[in-house]
Amino acid sequence: MGVIQGGESLIFTDSDGDGRLTRGDYFALERLDPDTLYEVILLWAANDNKISSGTVQTP
Repeated sequence: MGVIQGGESLIFTDSDGDGRLTRGDYFALERLDPDTLYEVILLWAANDNKISSGTVQTP
């Protein structure tokens, strides 16, 4: 679990328990502020290269 600036949480679930990000694994964001745009960026640990990113807008 990671904590973001304002106390929000990013939780990773390793569905198959293999210790890797694979099909079926997922991320969840909790304790988000209303009417806020969040961006999640997935980086490759070895060199900080961006793998993927996504945004979500809370109501």
